[in-house]
Amino acid sequence: MKNAKKIIYDHDLGSDCDDAGAIAILVKAHKAGRCRALAITSCIADPYGAICTGAICEYFGADDIEIGRNLSNSKLSEEGYDVCTKGTAEMWYKDRAYPEYESSVTLLRRILAENGKKDITFVTTGPLITVHELLKSGPDEISPKTGKELFEENIAEFVCGAGNFSGDTENREWNIRADPESALYVINDPVVPMTFVGNNVGGCIMTGNRLPECDENYPVRESYYQLWNHENCIRNSWDLVTVYYAIYGGAGLWDVAEGYDVQINELGQTRFSKGGIHSYIYQAASSELITALLDEFMIP
Repeated sequence: MKNAKKIIYDHDLGSDCDDAGAIAILVKAHKAGRCRALAITSCIADPYGAICTGAICEYFGADDIEIGRNLSNSKLSEEGYDVCTKGTAEMWYKDRAYPEYESSVTLLRRILAENGKKDITFVTTGPLITVHELLKSGPDEISPKTGKELFEENIAEFVCGAGNFSGDTENREWNIRADPESALYVINDPVVPMTFVGNNVGGCIMTGNRLPECDENYPVRESYYQLWNHENCIRNSWDLVTVYYAIYGGAGLWDVAEGYDVQINELGQTRFSKGGIHSYIYQAASSELITALLDEFMIP
């Protein structure tokens, strides 16, 4: 599709499976020409998140999407961050060697340096480790510009799955408190305006109902089954909502509250008030309609 939206997506697939559903939505849209997925990166140090991303891309025949993994630090690498990815990787690659992927930060610096136009949508559904490392990066052989300069010059829209915008100021949101250093750096001193998709928007939407009818080798189905020891495929849909919104906009499903100042603290609590550059989305359609739509978009 001419002038398709360019998207970079950074996730934390591993300890939870809804990122796999979000990746499927993105890759399907990419294959259909509804967007151009420039890169899908993993913010966790455990390698299986990136490997499973590769499996999903391969399943859909999307070998033109570049994939990166966190090689710059050891955050989120402890036991439990492969609960829904290791088994999926073993199923998909079987006797084949796992693919090797470059550093998320190196990959993104290269893509941004080559782009040279403020027209990319950056999407995150996990801790802000990758964005933090990218923004801190200095000039190198890829580009004489800093990461902040590359980000500001190329990112037109930053859709961030983080925070809670229900008015419950005591809510301790995990994507923030899992790495408060990165969250404080990225959110409280922003390089570009951000549109937040809080966990209050997608956490109440339960999808995966149609995955059992899919091909048993479908990596997304297997990731959901791995999380629940093959008992069911139902999971909340925060990451799916974030990616769907980034590609298609509100589309009558969500509205946007604009002009807010958003601040977070090291406990993972969100504070927001009128008078800033950020936005957040809120639900405008029935949960039943959103559930049915996301269930349709995540299956092959």
